[in-house]
Amino acid sequence: DAPSHEWPSDIPKRLELCYFRRIPAKGFIESSQEHLQTTISPERLAQIQTRLNQLYGLFRDIGPGDRYTLTYQPDLGTSLSLNGDLLGTIPGEDFAAAYFGIWLGKRPLNEKFRDQVLGFSAS
Repeated sequence: DAPSHEWPSDIPKRLELCYFRRIPAKGFIESSQEHLQTTISPERLAQIQTRLNQLYGLFRDIGPGDRYTLTYQPDLGTSLSLNGDLLGTIPGEDFAAAYFGIWLGKRPLNEKFRDQVLGFSAS
């Protein structure tokens, strides 16, 4: 049996990504929106779109060595930090499940990365 690649959604989690090149804020926004449009239902996307737009407004242009950190705390929401500085927090477990799903969901950006992060062994 292949692993289910399911992960508990309403638990604290943190994902920190370090970048090796310049990326404009617009790049994060466009790639996130595009990925979510192809991996979650239109109804689910509509439910979180206003909060996605709030998150998108927090993104900044980054350069080599910069780190974005996403942290989810139940009853608080998903916080976005840049190099340790809090940029803002978006409420909702549904939002966290969808946004963390970009890296950890059933159809992530990179399955090998997801499986390594979640400790899934190769089948």
